[in-house]
Amino acid sequence: MPVVTLLEHLKNSQKKFTLLAGPIILDNIQIDDYVIDESYNLLLFTSDDNEVQVSLGDFEKVEFDAIASQAKISFQMRRSLAKLANASPYNAYLKDSNGRFILCFRGI
Repeated sequence: MPVVTLLEHLKNSQKKFTLLAGPIILDNIQIDDYVIDESYNLLLFTSDDNEVQVSLGDFEKVEFDAIASQAKISFQMRRSLAKLANASPYNAYLKDSNGRFILCFRGI
């Protein structure tokens, strides 16, 4: 799942970004940890002690704005992250099957 690859990248690199999750905006955060349960609910734990929960049940892809790229599988995500290694800051958008935003990671 490309979401896991993206989250692992953000967690391991400790890059700071702004997270948009519906009406929630968290500025200048890092991912401390995350859990995806059997119902595809994502629970993010951030460096400033916030917890954000969203459903990934209708997740379709991750899109980037710094390159013309999207990822529907982990291999595509790894390739996109390699292309973006020197392109910061960039934004990543988790989208559902209707093209709606689930989560936005801005300024990675």
